[in-house]
Order: sequence, then structure tokens, then C-alpha cells
Amino acid sequence: MNYKKAFTLFMFVLLIFAMQACAPAPSTPVGITVPTPAVVDAGSAPPQSPTAQPVTVQTKMSATFDAANSGSLCPNRSPESDLGNSPSVVGEGNDTYTCEGFWTFTLSQLPQNAQVTLATFSPGPCTVNGAPFSYGDLIFEYPEIGTLDIGDYGQGGTAWDIFKECPASVNMTSYVQSRVNAGETSVQIRAYFESGYYGNGIDDYISFQTVSAPTLVVEYNYTQ
Repeated sequence: MNYKKAFTLFMFVLLIFAMQACAPAPSTPVGITVPTPAVVDAGSAPPQSPTAQPVTVQTKMSATFDAANSGSLCPNRSPESDLGNSPSVVGEGNDTYTCEGFWTFTLSQLPQNAQVTLATFSPGPCTVNGAPFSYGDLIFEYPEIGTLDIGDYGQGGTAWDIFKECPASVNMTSYVQSRVNAGETSVQIRAYFESGYYGNGIDDYISFQTVSAPTLVVEYNYTQ
């Protein structure tokens, strides 16, 4: 090979390499989107649903009056008991017998986690015969008797209030809360005069058996 042909071949090869180096890179056709690969972290946890937060509810309820376990117990009188309603007699009759009054309410509607903010017992209007308050105060207690019969006469509890006249209402908040905390589903109220026989030959008593039914309204909070 002579030098002239060798030089010509060299220049031709060099031209081919130069043309390949200057050629444009292939482009993406218009209208086609190239997806970007998703980056997956194999160590991350899947997304969690938000946790429901507890809600505090404020409400109130009227406890159910258990008339069958309410009324008057009067030993030495015939009949000895007068159940099925509010107490008909609290006090003494003709210096021969004394009577106690009882009210029973059911708390089964209250949730077990109820926080009692106010419990108000309203016995209803009372009528007064004779002068029972001139001989002693009216005492309200809360016993834990359950089913009521004449054998429960005189069964005491803890006194929560003393009255010198018929009460329009009684605050029972602490007592009702203690019953809820103990898992109990009822409350009872016992009423009697601290003095028994008055020796004046007159019926000295009060009666709560009127047209107005007794009520126990409980206001409370609970979490759901």
C-alpha cells in the first residue's frame, strides 16, 4: 500500500468516528410520559387508620320509682304495711303506733362509669296532721334493705339530712355516686321522726301520698 491510499483510508475512518460523536441522542416521542419508578422502603410500616378518641357525654336521667318497695311500715297498726306508693304515714297515730316511710329507686339506667354531678330527690308535697315537728325533727336515712316488708321497720342507715319541716328536695349526689361505685343498681330512703309517742291523744304524722309522684333526677358524665 502506498502512502497516499493509507492516508485516504485513515481520513475516512476518522470522519466516521466524528459523525457518530456528533449524532443527537434519541428523544422521547411527543405525548408519551415515561413513568418514574416508585421508591419503596421495605422497612416502613403501612399507613395506620387514626385511633378513635374517647368522648365525654353530659346528660341526665330520672331514676325509676320502685313503688312495690316503697310506702309506710307501721308495727302495731292494722294493716302493718302500706306499700305500693309514697309513704302514707310518717309519724305516730293516736299514741298507739309509729310509722316509717320508705322510697326506693332503680339506677340500672346509669352506666357503670358514670360520674354523678348532681342527684336531686324530690319526695313531693306532704300534708301535716297534728304537730309532729313540735316533738322532734324529721330524719332521712339511706338503708340497704332491698325488698321491703314489716321486718325492715327500724332498719337504720346513714343519716344524710335532718329537717324541721317537710323538704321540697334533698341533695343525694354523694350517696348516689357511692352506690354507682359499688356496682349497686338501687337507692332507698327511710324517713322517720326522732321522737316516737307524743302522749297527746292525737295523730301526729306527715303524709307524702299526694298526686305528685316522687322523683330522683341524676345528672352525670360518662365516657364512651
